[in-house]
Amino acid sequence: MLPLTGGKRSELSALFSEYLSVANEALSALKSERPPSNTELHHLTYARIRKKSKLPAQLVCAAQQEVWAKRRHKISKFKRLPVSYNVPRSGSLKQTKRGNPILSIVTLNGRLGLPIAQDGAWQRFNRLLGDGWTFTEFKLLNLKMVRVTLRREFEVAEPTPDKAIVGVDVGVGTLAAVTIFRAGKIERQLYFGRDVWQVKRDLGIRRSKLQAHASKGSRRARRVLRELRGYERNFDKTRCYQEAHRIVALAKQYNATIAMENLNGLNNAKLSRKSNRKVKRMPYSMLRQALQQVAWQEGIEVGLVGARYTSQRCSRCGAKGVRKGSLFKCKCGFTTNADRNASVNIAKLLWERVEHAQTPTCFAQPSQSGAAVNQPVLCHDGGQVLVRNHTSHHEHKLPFSKGGS
Repeated sequence: MLPLTGGKRSELSALFSEYLSVANEALSALKSERPPSNTELHHLTYARIRKKSKLPAQLVCAAQQEVWAKRRHKISKFKRLPVSYNVPRSGSLKQTKRGNPILSIVTLNGRLGLPIAQDGAWQRFNRLLGDGWTFTEFKLLNLKMVRVTLRREFEVAEPTPDKAIVGVDVGVGTLAAVTIFRAGKIERQLYFGRDVWQVKRDLGIRRSKLQAHASKGSRRARRVLRELRGYERNFDKTRCYQEAHRIVALAKQYNATIAMENLNGLNNAKLSRKSNRKVKRMPYSMLRQALQQVAWQEGIEVGLVGARYTSQRCSRCGAKGVRKGSLFKCKCGFTTNADRNASVNIAKLLWERVEHAQTPTCFAQPSQSGAAVNQPVLCHDGGQVLVRNHTSHHEHKLPFSKGGS
């Protein structure tokens, strides 16, 4: 956005404060009453909030939905929250009499027009709209930036038994171990993102030292910590999308379907202290989101399979083996890299389900976090899912910021 006047800044600050207050009240009700659904949470809090808050009805509902979406996160109180807008009810894109673009949003005191910087992000936004993308929501992140979520449908070919499978195992030492699997045979195996863990480890060591200085009151250490968080976030996103493009290029080359583990719930897994530190540093969710987005744009299927025992089962004989670090050993005498073994198992799981048609198909629509929002609960082995899309929605998040793109 362009710089705001003092009046608009004051009005937006009041809006953020009230939105945060409403979200925290809904969070308190969620913890104390434990409603079974978002609808029940709405019935519990909506009338009470509307009596004492000037927040518009659409934003009250948006705040409640945000709370419900984060119900599994261990949040005691929200300290900062972007304001979600629905197009065209609570926010819309308009033009001034001079033809300049503005975002018209509802606030505590009616409608407010936010001037948009016609920079590179704005030009990309218009180019994407011209290519058939649409948007029905956006988030006001702060007084300078708005994030718009764009959607578009893509035709995606169905997986068949004669197609190759690209098995992707996400690991610690290697971000993605990849196996090309066709008709029961391994055609090629590769490693992607081996530098990610080293960079994350070095950043973790540096962060620990800075936190020690920050705890002693060092302002410089706190400033560098903030810069480090931004650097790490940008590094994760860059590397995940780079490797996603490489994996999708392989899938196109071999006319393959991509298979990867469904790692939902990994953040809540009970691991040892050392394993927990290693596992939760890696950007698994971001890699999955990047891979789905890039693959669906290219018309390539992404299948999710259960992660249970993929690292412990022998890809040659199927028996349970022993994994020690990066090495996998089986009683049958088979010894290989553990990530490579897991990637073969992942490819086989998807290939077997396509071949025998044991898993019903479903349509996966990515949510804000990139996770499938409408997958049915399956009664198969470990909840293994084959996502089979004839048309897929892809999301593209585009920020409108002050200054450059």
